[in-house]
Amino acid sequence: MDIAVVYYSLEGHTDFIARKIWEQTGAVPIRLFPKKEFPNDGFKKYFWCGKSSMFHEKPELSNEPLQLDTYDTIVVGTPTWAGSMTSPIRSFLAKENLKGKQVYLFACNSGGKDDKCFAQMSKYLEDNTLKGWASFNQPTEENFETMKGEFDRFCEAIQAGKQYP
Repeated sequence: MDIAVVYYSLEGHTDFIARKIWEQTGAVPIRLFPKKEFPNDGFKKYFWCGKSSMFHEKPELSNEPLQLDTYDTIVVGTPTWAGSMTSPIRSFLAKENLKGKQVYLFACNSGGKDDKCFAQMSKYLEDNTLKGWASFNQPTEENFETMKGEFDRFCEAIQAGKQYP
């Protein structure tokens, strides 16, 4: 089974999980980059990222078009901004045709719930087989052991094409 991990990361938490997924599953990583990058520190970060997410913006991505035809399974990863998916992920989901793919989702958060984020993402994936999702709270190398059990089960489901959880 050919697997791609498509993700956006601002501070590195989502990149960390994406890297772990492709190390464990052999997936191909595809990191999204908006043409105009978001600020990643201080008040500007919270203002611009939150505004972009809450107003459902779809910024242009610099790595378009993506070649996803050869992948059976797409894992989509996003940080959670203001309880929502990031605007670069919204751009990706709105533009790319993932029809007929098995899709898994993951989100990295700061301790909040990701239900709203996953519900929003699911609306863009109605013609797909949505196989499940997982949330990771501020993942880093230092605290990865605390989430490793869930992470391993998520990766096993991806590799087997099974529903998660």
